[in-house]
This record gives sequence, structure tokens and C-alpha cells, in this order.
Amino acid sequence: MSRVWARTGQPDQDGKRKWISVSDNTAILTWLQQAVLLQLGESPFWVDWGLPVIGFLSQGIYPDLYMQKTKERFQPYFLNVNINRNIPDNPEDQIAYTVTAIPYPGQTLAGAEYSQAPRAG
Repeated sequence: MSRVWARTGQPDQDGKRKWISVSDNTAILTWLQQAVLLQLGESPFWVDWGLPVIGFLSQGIYPDLYMQKTKERFQPYFLNVNINRNIPDNPEDQIAYTVTAIPYPGQTLAGAEYSQAPRAG
């Protein structure tokens, strides 16, 4: 993979989020992050990618199956990748997933630390 486009997490002074090009070894991790942020059916290329956010919010069912599918899709790109749900102490708190990716020997993921709250609708 040579290049992935992603939107910045935080808006600039004008309140706009910008698209950035990621072309180093963190491109695959950026691609994984973008896949996790997709809503189910949102991708114009892959209809089965993403998380059923609406169903999760209305029914309270965790999207663990969809996270497992995402993990399986990205497993060939890493020596090891794990996606685990963090159990909140307070049931009112938002759910979060921890992604741990170990690259193959010789690859680096310098500066690849992402934090993104799940979005609704």
C-alpha cells in the first residue's frame, strides 16, 4: 500500500477538518482506523465494511462481530493485530475498543497513536 487518505481528527481554527495523505508505514494503520470509523454500508466500495452504529444505539448490542471481521481483514498486514472492547465501569459511558497492532519485522509504526470516540449517526 502506498498511500491512504484520511481526515484529521481535530478541526483547525476555522472549524474545518482537512484531508491528509499518509504514505509511510502507518498507512495500513490509518486504513484500519478509517475502517473502524465507517458506518455499515457507508463505503462506496465495500458494502459489508463498517459498524452498525444505528443498530447499536437503538438496541444496545455491541458491534463485536463487525470488529472481529475488521480484525480478520487486516490480519495479513500485521504480525499480530488485536481489537478488544473496553468494558466501561459506568454503563452510561461510551464503549471503546483498543487496537493493538504489531508490525512485521523491519516495519515501523512511528507516531501511530490514534484516539477517536465513536460517533453516532
